[in-house]
Amino acid sequence: DLSSSVNIHALGALHSAGFESSHPSVQKVIKFIDSRQVPHGYWFDKWHISPYYTTSHAVITGSVFNVEFVNNAMTWILNTQRPDGSWGFYLPTVEETAYCVQALCILRRQGKRIPSDIIMKGVKWIRRHQNDPFELFWIGKGLYGGELIIRSVILSALILAEEIVQK
Repeated sequence: DLSSSVNIHALGALHSAGFESSHPSVQKVIKFIDSRQVPHGYWFDKWHISPYYTTSHAVITGSVFNVEFVNNAMTWILNTQRPDGSWGFYLPTVEETAYCVQALCILRRQGKRIPSDIIMKGVKWIRRHQNDPFELFWIGKGLYGGELIIRSVILSALILAEEIVQK
């Protein structure tokens, strides 16, 4: 089975290499990613149990190319925040909340109308729960938690959110 996240990362690499959105390789990857989006606006992937991982990466990378699938994903993220400020497909988790905060901060930086209170509710939740045990969402031959990856996502989300606080 083909991986959505691998293709999303390939799209990011194409952007970093200077490929324009009209380039055939970029269009091919965008078409693939778009075809894998669930009607509700998110993606599942073979390497991570949570759709928030794949969806946040699709939003961040897709927004650079201004692709339409980002809007559906953004709406899904905004609509699935829990009342306590967290996100989680099965239960609220710091990892998933950090992915959503990252994506929303990047979209806001790019001019999308993302209410700062949604981001700040997520940040408050992350700060309260950042030392909780991490869920096992990563898929190898078994489930595992990539602790350093998760900690870097948390740190990234908090740093991105600081831009909102400072404005």
